[in-house]
Amino acid sequence: MPRSRETKNYVLYCTLHSLYRGTEEVFQILDDNQVTLMTMKASRYVKAFEKEVDHWERKLSHVLEVIEMILQVQRQWMYLEVRKTLPIVFEFIYSCCCF
Repeated sequence: MPRSRETKNYVLYCTLHSLYRGTEEVFQILDDNQVTLMTMKASRYVKAFEKEVDHWERKLSHVLEVIEMILQVQRQWMYLEVRKTLPIVFEFIYSCCCF
C-alpha cells in the first residue's frame, strides 16, 4: 500500500530530527572525560601512569574528530535530501493554497 505524500514528509521530518538527537549528551560526556584527564595530567602523581593518560587523551580526541566528521556528513546529507524534496514540498504547498 503506497504512502500518502503527507506520511512521507512526516517520516522524512522524523528521520532528519533523530539524526541530531543525543549528540549534546555525547559531547558533554567527552568533555567531562577530557577535563578529568587534564586534571590527572596536572597531578604530581601522574608519572606512574603518564603513558596511559596520554593514550586515553589521544583516543578521546580521535573519538571527538570522528563524531564531528559524522555530523558533517549528516548535515551534508540533510542538505542534499532537502534539496531533493523541495519540489515535492512546493507542489504540496501549491496544491493546498491554490484551489
